[in-house]
Amino acid sequence: MTKDRNRFKQLFWAFGSLVVSLVVGTVGYEILEGYGLVDSMYMSAMIISTVGFGEVHELSRAGKIFSIIYFLLNISLFAYVVAVLSKYLYGGELKDIFTKYMLGRQVDKLKNHVIVCGLGRNGYRAVMELKKERVPFVVIDDNYEVIKNAFGEDTSEYYVVGDATDERILKKAGIEKAEALMACIPKDSTNVFVTLTARELNPKLKIIARSISNTAESKLLTAGADYVVNPDEIGGNYMAMLVHKPEIIEFLNLLTGDGEVKLKLEEYSYNDYKEEYKGKSIYEMDVKDTCRVNFVCYKSKTEGYIFNPNSATVMKESDFMIILGTPEDVNAFKKKFTTLSSIR
Repeated sequence: MTKDRNRFKQLFWAFGSLVVSLVVGTVGYEILEGYGLVDSMYMSAMIISTVGFGEVHELSRAGKIFSIIYFLLNISLFAYVVAVLSKYLYGGELKDIFTKYMLGRQVDKLKNHVIVCGLGRNGYRAVMELKKERVPFVVIDDNYEVIKNAFGEDTSEYYVVGDATDERILKKAGIEKAEALMACIPKDSTNVFVTLTARELNPKLKIIARSISNTAESKLLTAGADYVVNPDEIGGNYMAMLVHKPEIIEFLNLLTGDGEVKLKLEEYSYNDYKEEYKGKSIYEMDVKDTCRVNFVCYKSKTEGYIFNPNSATVMKESDFMIILGTPEDVNAFKKKFTTLSSIR
């Protein structure tokens, strides 16, 4: 934000100085030489631009002295204006400002998107996963170079440069219409403040916060986070399981797309199903005739999680079903049984 203001300020001062110089020259020639408005502006513009076509008529001694001083002052001014314009036109400054302006307008149209605060290692991995799943997202980071290095020339990504603890920045990222927010900043106190601010701006927002220390978890939950993730703790558990439960890790890798065989977990709510399949049991839906997916878990509003639900299970309002299969089979299930688009 500060950098953008400085850019506009520099452009404003360049053109402002040019206008002031033109006014001073015009008034000077009107007083000293008795020129009319057009002739005075012509003389001033000729000197400012260093073109040198010639005087309107022979200058008086006072006019010549004024012209010498005016010319010497405008040499530096002209060079400054040319340098600023060159930076904007050929150095990418103008393109950069225009791109940010258009991004801001596009972000305003987003809804049900995810806001990722902090583009460090964890934030970057989260963004890549969201991108792979084609989930709309907006990145907030106070370092434009970090964003530029992460996305390169990809201008399709949405981002806001600024402090994620600032209400104005969160609003620019469309927090009122967002579905979820990830606080991935590598500082617990900042994540707590981001969580507090985000929860105040959107009480229905799903907030996932990163924590570095175990003591920060309770503070983040109190601040309004729905989930708290400690990457170091997860990494340690992962490494330990590689020692004594490597097959489980290998299976989990299939779900993340790291293995040779690709598997996918998907969840569907009761409202996701087409009307003709609502109120039907797994058996009545005859899923096996369409695809080879497995019903891994059923979350009932009244009974909680039911693992490996039987074929007589019928989904009810506010219930969820988790299925497992290859991307192709999950896609076939989604197309036939739900109102959602094809797999992300």
